[in-house]
Parts: sequence; C-alpha cells; structure tokens
Amino acid sequence: MKLSLMKQFFDSVDKEWRSPIADEIAVRWFRADFHAYCLRASANFAFKVRADGQDYLLRFNHASERDLQYLAAELTYLEHLAAQGIRVNRPLRSLAGNLIESVETPLGVFHCSMFDYLPGDHLELDALDETAIKIWGRALGEMHRASEGLRIDGRPGWQAQIAMIRTLVPTSETLVWQETGAVEERLCKLTVHTANYGLIHFDFELDNLVWSGKEIGIYDLDDCAYSWFVMDVSNALSSELFGDRLECFDFTDPRLVWFLDGYHSVRPLDEQEIKRMPLFLRLDNLIAFARVYRSIADGPVENEPEWTANLRQKLGRELDKLRDSFQRSPLRDFMPGGL
Repeated sequence: MKLSLMKQFFDSVDKEWRSPIADEIAVRWFRADFHAYCLRASANFAFKVRADGQDYLLRFNHASERDLQYLAAELTYLEHLAAQGIRVNRPLRSLAGNLIESVETPLGVFHCSMFDYLPGDHLELDALDETAIKIWGRALGEMHRASEGLRIDGRPGWQAQIAMIRTLVPTSETLVWQETGAVEERLCKLTVHTANYGLIHFDFELDNLVWSGKEIGIYDLDDCAYSWFVMDVSNALSSELFGDRLECFDFTDPRLVWFLDGYHSVRPLDEQEIKRMPLFLRLDNLIAFARVYRSIADGPVENEPEWTANLRQKLGRELDKLRDSFQRSPLRDFMPGGL
C-alpha cells in the first residue's frame, strides 16, 4: 500500500496497538466484548481479534488499493481449498451474512473480511530439516492438486501483471522496462494447460505458514493469481534460499531438491518447467519493484514521523538492490538460449 495511507492509519493506533477504525470494522462481526490488536500493515492491514474466547484474523484494504471482485475471488478460492481438505484460514460471514463488509471511515472506505485464526508456530528456514522441507513441498503440491482446472473470475494472470508493472513504473526506469520485455517475450512462448497452469498462492513463503506438528496451515492468499504452478515453487523458495537474487539461484541446493521431492510425492512437475524457475524469479522481482515503487512514489508525507522516513529509506534501498540485480544479472545471462 502507499506509505501515505499507512501513516494516516497508524495515526489512529494507540500504544496498545488498538484502533477505533478497526473496532468500527470488527463490530460488523461481533456485537460486543471483543478486542482487536494490530499485527501488521503491508499490502493490507491485519488485526488479531479476540472474541467469545477465540482468536480471529481481521484484514482490510482501502478501496483505492483493492476492488471488491478481486477480494471476493480470494474468498471463493479459500472456500474451495477448505472443501478440498486444505488447511487454510476460512473467511467468516458477518452478522449481516456477508463475507466482505465495506465500511466508511474517516480515511475513506475499507473493504474488510474476518478469518479463522489458525493455531500453530511460524518456523524459520534454519529450523527445518530435510523431513520438514519435504512436508513444506508436499503442502504446496496438495494445494496445486486442489486447484487444477479451477476458474474464478477476478484474479489476474501474467499478462495483467506485466501491464501493472508498466503502468506503475515510469519509462525512465530503463532496466526495469528492459527486463520486463525480456520476461514477456519468454512467457509468450510457454504452453498453458490445466496440469501446469492455474490459480496459485503466489506467496507460499514460511512467513505465511503455521506449523502444528507435521501439519501446515496456510495464510495470506491475498496475492493469489493465475500463473504456472512452478512460479509458486519459485516464489516459495527464492527469498528463503537465494535472497530473491537471480545471480544466487542454485538448482543443486539440497533444500530445493528436498522441497521438490515433497512436491513430487503428490503431483508431478515437469523437469523443463523446473528449469524455468529463474524466469519466474525475475518476474517476481519486477512485480515487487513495481509495488514498492508505487508505495513511495508520492514522496515524504506531510509532517513525516521518523518511522515512515526510516521505512521509506529501507524501501528505497530495496529498489536499488533490484536495479543492481537487473543490471548485473539480466535474464538473458541465465536463459540465453530462450527457454
């Protein structure tokens, strides 16, 4: 989201991480005796809500950031996955019977949803042995198996993502536009069928998973999109294993091999598809660049506090790292012969 919106919202958050805006939203689901505490803000605002002796997850987006059809498609996807036995945080209907409530606030309209809060632990990569990494890969394979052939309107495909990059990033960012063209050229040549392409999580990193013994609970499908299934593998591992840098990608990394072994235990993934992972890593780099660029494009907010100034600088450094990777490690050096 835009940093200016984030700052405006956190002006309403007190020292106990509570907000009257979140309370006004949560009352659509719980009549009284609930407590909502801010967890994070990135692409959306997320609050943990305690009500009736249970925990829930409240998530909301400003209407300028996400439209209703986009959000509704995710909820339909979650309900489909849950019906297929995938452990996801299911959406809950409000007191009025709605999965999405659009709430007018002093900051404008927010589109809001409430979800189950899945119990479990967040684990870091260093805590995972070979068996656990295979379980991680298997969980993604099971999710893809449940997604095969599924069509839900409202979620973008790779063409819309390429268009988004070009809309948000000015042509003065020459390296970004060059890499976008190189990615698009290769994607246009790829085959698409139900076994290799469908609705994917798009952010199956450890941050979005909780572990309960050998079971994995899946959160944050808010970026779900249509793409090749192998892109989900790339997105899950590239940050954890290779720092999201194309030049660090290593097909021989044993953790990648273990993950794929787990994945292959429930569904196949063609070897040629796997070899294209650098292509999908670069596409994800470009999407990340566009989103971060948009979040800080307006410049410093009025009366900017120290925390937003520091965050702006951090995001600016992320853009510089991506620019450096685009320059030093263009896609053509990793896929010179095409695909």
